[in-house]
Amino acid sequence: MNKKVLKQMIRKVLIENQEKRVVLFEAAQPKYDRLLDILEGRSDIETVGIMSGQNPMAQAISPEKNLKLKGQLERRLKKMGLKYERIGGIFGGLVEKSVVIMNVDQNTMDILCREFDQWGFVFGQKHMMNATQDFMAFTMYAIDYDNPMGWQKDPHSKSTGFIIKHEELEGSSDNVSFDPTSKKKFGMELYEED
Repeated sequence: MNKKVLKQMIRKVLIENQEKRVVLFEAAQPKYDRLLDILEGRSDIETVGIMSGQNPMAQAISPEKNLKLKGQLERRLKKMGLKYERIGGIFGGLVEKSVVIMNVDQNTMDILCREFDQWGFVFGQKHMMNATQDFMAFTMYAIDYDNPMGWQKDPHSKSTGFIIKHEELEGSSDNVSFDPTSKKKFGMELYEED
């Protein structure tokens, strides 16, 4: 082994160790922060769909059935090759385990909502704000069950690009999502306040 080969080996080990440190740093990012980066457009994710498999048609069912539906939805997403993050939610007083699905299209969200008898879904799509910043715009969609396929913007909702963070939602106990690991809340103002 000559000096040149030894230097190349050392350089390779240093580069590999640097790459491992970067991966460890990314993995160490708290889930709440990772979710906010995705939802605020600071990641390579272009679209997100948010839904639950639980409480079909927004009707309470047993915890056992909800647990089964959660597992079925997650297995279905894996089978489809879709990445997701688990979140929790409280909507209309119903506590649910939901998912933020990455780089999904609206047709797939329609299929999944019909498969799990869901009223609707939130869909977010990344848009350019300026040369250095992007943001996600979110809309609430209702499944059109009168047709074999299709969805429409919930006429009572509005689109938004603003994520409401934990500090602003601390006193809120309904119509919020949360990171199940830290219990920190987040939400979107998809409906006008009464």
